[in-house]
Amino acid sequence: PLLTERPTKVRHGVLTFLCVLALILYIDRNCISQALTSIEKDLKIKHDQMTWVLMAFTLSYALFEVPMGWWGDKYGSRGVLTRIVMWWSAFTALTGAAIGLPSLILIRFLFGAGEAGAVPNSACVLSRWYPIEQRGMAQGAINASMQIGAAIAPIVTAELILGIGWRWSFALLSIPGILWGLAFWTWYRD
Repeated sequence: PLLTERPTKVRHGVLTFLCVLALILYIDRNCISQALTSIEKDLKIKHDQMTWVLMAFTLSYALFEVPMGWWGDKYGSRGVLTRIVMWWSAFTALTGAAIGLPSLILIRFLFGAGEAGAVPNSACVLSRWYPIEQRGMAQGAINASMQIGAAIAPIVTAELILGIGWRWSFALLSIPGILWGLAFWTWYRD
């Protein structure tokens, strides 16, 4: 809708989708910290070498944040956000398939590259669906969802690791993103 039109209740559904996205984003981003000890032991990686794994995500996220935001501006947030979530979900699952330090660094780099555009594309969606005077509240809800995801990630991940091991935990953690991507693609229109 054009922002000159009267806002509809659809925007609340849009915000709900974006809040769930933010929650999943931060669970998938932070789950690795709970799995570090298990990964180091299983892959025989020294603790100080894991900084390369964590840095790979941060570097790629920084490199791809602006280009992925631009991509959404150019091609539309529906397709771009769906691709972003599917990409990062695939690399969340592939984290559990790592066979050593080099593969883990590459996987986490690609995970960060995929995840990078989620926040700018969410902001773009908000700008299309919320009048300017309500965007602060909407962005605040998204930010709160991010923090909730970050807070529950260690708990969820620890329980999964105890139950099914670190490798299968990453596979299972990829499923909410895939389901979100399918639902968003089906429901949302730019």
